[in-house]
Amino acid sequence: MPVYELAPIDLTAPDWRASTHHAPCLVRANNEQNARLAATLAFVIAVRHEPGADTAINPWNQEDMVEAHLVAEHGFDEEGPQVVLAPTGDHPTLELKDGGPVN
Repeated sequence: MPVYELAPIDLTAPDWRASTHHAPCLVRANNEQNARLAATLAFVIAVRHEPGADTAINPWNQEDMVEAHLVAEHGFDEEGPQVVLAPTGDHPTLELKDGGPVN
């Protein structure tokens, strides 16, 4: 399975309040969409909504907030579940059933 690097574009954007991680990450996933979803699940955090302010949305699934590209040389096993590989931690795996995510 391919490995993707996801990297923040603009860390000053308010949506970064909805993420616990604010640096590039490596994700093993079968496509870019699932890589973004795995990062979203791994780094999501609830954010208090302030009256009059825009609602912060986790940025990892937003193409204008995070760039993604395939990594050829990464040192990780390409076999295994779809998951954030780096930074290391106890991240949830992304299981798919009938082509869609399973919670």
